[in-house]
Amino acid sequence: MGPIVTGQLMKKNINILFVVIALTFFVAPLALSKSGPHSKKGSSSKKKITSSQKYASDRQGEFQAGSGIGITFNNPALDLRLDTEYFVTNNISAGFDFDIVFHGATTFAFDAVGRYHLDIQQQPRLVPYAGMGLGAIINTNGAGGFDILLPNLGCRYEVLPNQLFIGPDLGVHILTDFSDTTWDVTFLFVNALYRF
Repeated sequence: MGPIVTGQLMKKNINILFVVIALTFFVAPLALSKSGPHSKKGSSSKKKITSSQKYASDRQGEFQAGSGIGITFNNPALDLRLDTEYFVTNNISAGFDFDIVFHGATTFAFDAVGRYHLDIQQQPRLVPYAGMGLGAIINTNGAGGFDILLPNLGCRYEVLPNQLFIGPDLGVHILTDFSDTTWDVTFLFVNALYRF
């Protein structure tokens, strides 16, 4: 994450951020869903929901791992992520995110993350989530500090039943070493996870 950005560059980054958020959380889910909840009437609608139950499987006790690629907005840079996640319950997961942010001094961020996953009965393959995390950052120049991730928002689309998931991820980070505090926003265009 980088130093605080002010003036025109900050305004430009915030405008881009709002456009990306709008496209991700309003347009992408509509494009991914092949049929809405009212696409079929009568008994065929019930049959559709019943047949899609293979996607809304019980996640408790499942483990998944994956990677993603995106950008940061404060001192814009490429962000690569490796992540793991374990489902404590069907809706609550605990995981670990490792981000590598490439700019002047490459930054490594390690976060323990908890997420709540919301099941949508009409769209069982699309699972939005919200979470928070806490971790540490270190730069190749030797600087470091704490990373407070609040909030972490995203959604996942189940491409293969109970196996492959893809989706965007957005995180707001407060970065501090207790003498200096700054912020950053990470946005992964795509984060792919495989469930073992």
